[in-house]
Amino acid sequence: MSSLLSWGRCGIFITVIGIALCPMSAFAALIAQRTPDLVTHSAQNSSVLRLPSRLNLAVECDPDRYGRDLQLSSCKQALASIPSSGSALTFGPRGRPGVDVATPWRWTSADGKCAIEVAKTEGARGSYLDLKEAGEEMSEVCLEYKAKPEGAIATNIGVDGRLSLTIRSYIPTVSCRGPLLLYGSQYIDQLLRRMPAESTRTDFGRRGVPGVRVVLPLRYNSVDPILRAQLVATVDLTNTDREKASWYDIWAATVAIGGMCVQQGKGGTASWLGDNGKIAVTLKEYPISQQQR
Repeated sequence: MSSLLSWGRCGIFITVIGIALCPMSAFAALIAQRTPDLVTHSAQNSSVLRLPSRLNLAVECDPDRYGRDLQLSSCKQALASIPSSGSALTFGPRGRPGVDVATPWRWTSADGKCAIEVAKTEGARGSYLDLKEAGEEMSEVCLEYKAKPEGAIATNIGVDGRLSLTIRSYIPTVSCRGPLLLYGSQYIDQLLRRMPAESTRTDFGRRGVPGVRVVLPLRYNSVDPILRAQLVATVDLTNTDREKASWYDIWAATVAIGGMCVQQGKGGTASWLGDNGKIAVTLKEYPISQQQR
């Protein structure tokens, strides 16, 4: 009770007299409660900041993994794309029953250079608002308060603390063309929920080519039955019969097309994907009745 009274007295009197009335131990307690616990790992060139404003939230600035010299305006734009809903959701693998948000999941800026990503999880509970607030903390600590903004990761997010979020730089290889009738996040999101996003590298190629594990072309679509139109993502090879790549890289490039092109009412193509740059993904609109070729 005495420490609580000391806190109140120190919080009220912002004068020399007030300081005199407060014991030094109370000021020590005040500083301990208001100062984040900052631990620096010089070997990893990163810092971990545990923030009392969010229960158990930890923010780590890590330019080696998530990039240097990020554009604050781009990252603010990506952060603004996260919904503000506080409703509890289930985050988990694509295709699993009961999952509301398939992970990994990503929001990107209109220039494609900053991405905010929910890491892959086998099952976690939380809300978009939890993620948005964690992103705001990362932005303040690792972008706004740094002379050179750095990428970062926030952990211990959500109801069970099992969600993590990153802010990272991205180099898009996207060109836009249009216009589209089906533009907006709802169309690209439908499509991205079904597209694989595994990070394991595998062999993509033509049917019958030895060693090919994923036969191309492949298509993923989202349909608007009222407008009688569909947005189609086509993953295909360019000038080769076989290429090694990861679905994660293809998925991330498709997210970039969504942020840079589809949100602006245009289709687009991301090129130079895969180990030798021989895979491209194209987002284009078709009538429902039309067969893509």
